[in-house]
Amino acid sequence: MRKQLLTLCLALTCTGIAWADDTQTVTIDGATQAKTVRQITFSGDQIVLHYSDGTTYSGDDLSLVVITFSVSNGISTPDQTIDTEAVWYDLAGRKLSGMPTKSGTYIKKTANKTIKVQK
Repeated sequence: MRKQLLTLCLALTCTGIAWADDTQTVTIDGATQAKTVRQITFSGDQIVLHYSDGTTYSGDDLSLVVITFSVSNGISTPDQTIDTEAVWYDLAGRKLSGMPTKSGTYIKKTANKTIKVQK
């Protein structure tokens, strides 16, 4: 259970939705490590920390390992630019006069990509 909770917390931290400063503090059984963790894996019930200097730490008690980041920058601001150059098509390939107003599936073509949009 603890392994799943730790894995979930680490996955949420590393998703790109929220990011942290590159400075981290690694504490194992109360002792601060002067190393940077680059990867965390599990071998059975053991946690394995892979450090940037090529060394590893493995242990059975997940509660002894604490990794904190110095600054959390939070959620990035989404790009909300309006694409005025987009051309819209229905699924039959007919060009629409503008962005569709009805619900349905459409094709949106811009200068560098074409995507299917469900409204």
